[in-house]
Amino acid sequence: MNKVEKLVDCIGPSLRYSGRKALILSIDRACRIIAEAEVGAFDRFQVTRDIYHGVAIQLGRSLGTTEQAVYRAVTRCWDGGQNKTLNRIIGCSLPQKPKPSEIILYCAYFVVYGVPYQEALSHPDLPKPF
Repeated sequence: MNKVEKLVDCIGPSLRYSGRKALILSIDRACRIIAEAEVGAFDRFQVTRDIYHGVAIQLGRSLGTTEQAVYRAVTRCWDGGQNKTLNRIIGCSLPQKPKPSEIILYCAYFVVYGVPYQEALSHPDLPKPF
């Protein structure tokens, strides 16, 4: 979890509200799923069911509140696409804000494999989770 906290601090240094913890826990849960999943099994898990639900239980909040907290955190991290650290983690500069679930998965992939997802597409030996 320490790696995930450092990553969130890098992509969202201004995240000092409830969304920070929800985002950290969501990325951490996604890291565990990615690390434990068989290649090709990534398309069988859903962020709302497999990540947000567990985070909501962990935080003692409703599913909707957890999703909203993560959404706010991702919106702050996005910063109009000018977040250089986030672009490095994704592996490119995206023209529009990705969904919170995509940011979670991009960050988790980076933490688990140490390679931006977009760059991993050209490495045949790395799994493509989504």
